Formats: sequence, C-alpha cells, structure tokens
Amino acid sequence: NHIFSGGEARLNELRNKFDALYEAGMPLITTLRDLDVIDNPYWGTVAGEKVDLTIIYWTTPKIFSSQVPRDAVPPPDDVNDTMDKETGDFTNEELSDLPHFGGLSNFETKTTIWKVIRTGALSRTQVNMMSYLGAWMVKEAWNGLYLDGKEMFGGFKEILEKSD
Repeated sequence: NHIFSGGEARLNELRNKFDALYEAGMPLITTLRDLDVIDNPYWGTVAGEKVDLTIIYWTTPKIFSSQVPRDAVPPPDDVNDTMDKETGDFTNEELSDLPHFGGLSNFETKTTIWKVIRTGALSRTQVNMMSYLGAWMVKEAWNGLYLDGKEMFGGFKEILEKSD
C-alpha cells in the first residue's frame, strides 16, 4: 500500500543514511525530503503534493552508551565493560535490550496476581533510561546531524522553529 513514488530509491537513501549514522555511533534520525505523494484511495492521499518525512529509528548509539556513568549501568560481575564496543548495547542485564525491551518479566514480585497485572511493564530503570536516551537524541540532533560535512538530518530546530 504505497503513498509515495520512487519507493525503492528512497528506501535505499534511508538505508544508506541510517547505516552511516549507525557506524558513526550517532542517533538514527533523518528526513526524506520532497517525497512525491501518489493517489491512494485507501489512505486518502491525492497525487501532486510533496512532503518531507522525518524518521527516527530507536537504537542505542555508541556515543550515548559511552557517556552513561558506570554506576548507572553496572556490568555483570564477570564483565569489565559497561557496553558492547561493536553494537553500543549495554552489558547490564536489565538494560541490554535498550530500547527494544520485551516488556515481559522485567520486574520482580512475590504475588501471582501482581505478576499478571504487571505483564508487559518495564522497570523504573528501563523507563528512565528510555527517557534519557530520547532526550539525548533530541539534544544531539537539535542543530542537525552531519558526517564528513554531509547533512544526514537538518535538525529538530529546523522543524520545530520553522517560521511560516
């Protein structure tokens, strides 16, 4: 079900930008500019307009992981590092799946009823780390994301402080 033309080329553009940002340890945020809208009665789109689509894909960028204090993400007893140097993921068991937590059994409880009520809940630590990550992503990308002088994302400032 398509709403933009040139889908394959634009997906390749997205993939290339995300790959470069990931390798650089940066947040995966970019804008696909001037997407051509096509007719799609299901979604109610009408051909002829152009839109800019900003996409954020949540990961744990290496730059973020490396800045989190050790006492906030203590590694397991048999591990020295707080993060996997290749992926940027934390070695801390509770936070190792950030930001893609399963949501199941992320808490300790002594009662069956409370376990059922809390199914799918995240721990306070996981929720807080997600908040820190989200705030860090916006801060890092506020004035744009650039690699080797090439714009990967124009910045949230460009979007949110745009004058008409």
